[in-house]
Amino acid sequence: MKAACKSRVEAVQGYAPTSGEIAIIESEITQSMNALQRQSPVSWRALSYSQRVSVASAHAADRVLRDAQMNTKLEPNSPLGA
Repeated sequence: MKAACKSRVEAVQGYAPTSGEIAIIESEITQSMNALQRQSPVSWRALSYSQRVSVASAHAADRVLRDAQMNTKLEPNSPLGA
């Protein structure tokens, strides 16, 4: 991950990302890039590399937020209680 990206993550999180967090973020972005490429190969190829990373990052962030919201909604019904 580039230093500028790490700085942006730090600004959002409020602390420097760990190497494990960086690996997870990079994996999410890679998964999003692959999914978006499969969805629309022609449109994907028309994008520059930086555009691909930007679009995939937004896609990954949306997916992570959606998953987090689902987990939050499910938590009260957890067998462990909340």
